[in-house]
Amino acid sequence: MRAVKFCRSYLMYQRGEVAGFDDELAASLIDSGIAIDPDTPLTTDPATPDVLIDPAAAGTAPAAGTAPAAGTAPAKGTAPAEGTAPAAKPSKTKKKV
Repeated sequence: MRAVKFCRSYLMYQRGEVAGFDDELAASLIDSGIAIDPDTPLTTDPATPDVLIDPAAAGTAPAAGTAPAAGTAPAKGTAPAEGTAPAAKPSKTKKKV
């Protein structure tokens, strides 16, 4: 019997749960990346930061009037970039039941 800690859902188990399995199945779950051995210390931080920072550009602010990098949202309170569609508004019609 060997304990594993799940990194993602598997059958009825959710991420973060610990469960015991026979040695063969536990090894298979660990090898496939579905689970880890809860007693083994992590060598890297499993969390990914929300914002990736270019070390070469750290500490530098974009010049005034320049567009944000592709795939980034505009700052709160700023107008959307030219050529972009406005956000969709929710429907105000009521459904009859």
